[in-house]
Amino acid sequence: MTEIWDFVRSPADSAAFNMAVDDALLRTAAKRGRPLLRIYSWNRPSVSFGYFQKFPGHLAGKYEIVRRLTGGGVVYHGDGIDTTYTVVVPPAHSLFTLSTADAYCAIHKAVAAAIGDQSQITNHRSPVSRTGYECFQNPVAGDVVAHGRKLAGAAQRRTKSGMLHQ
Repeated sequence: MTEIWDFVRSPADSAAFNMAVDDALLRTAAKRGRPLLRIYSWNRPSVSFGYFQKFPGHLAGKYEIVRRLTGGGVVYHGDGIDTTYTVVVPPAHSLFTLSTADAYCAIHKAVAAAIGDQSQITNHRSPVSRTGYECFQNPVAGDVVAHGRKLAGAAQRRTKSGMLHQ
């Protein structure tokens, strides 16, 4: 059985606008009723930081800075550094019913398959040590890695409206 997802390709925009769109998509997930994949980029060098982190003041003036709705470390965006994706899942979907770790791995298996290039998922049973404040310095369980580099990571937020994976 083929599952239908919604797809949004957004033009490059500001950090604040990008996070506002993700917030709106999460708030409307239950009404949409099916998962959504959003691909977007940043119109200037930006930094997003996790919901539970302190403001990275040392980066002020160098980047547009925005707090994500999800956790995780500092992520640099813009100037062709990255393509960003968001997955939004309504509460009735099977991904929402999985544990956070299992949903994270399921989404990242699809990302790894799309990337190819010998990418793989980090072993979720291996202990992972953190070496810094920046997200891509710290592969964690379920991240997409290839050739010793972290290629994709994410964090999730769940509400009564759905699940946001960014």
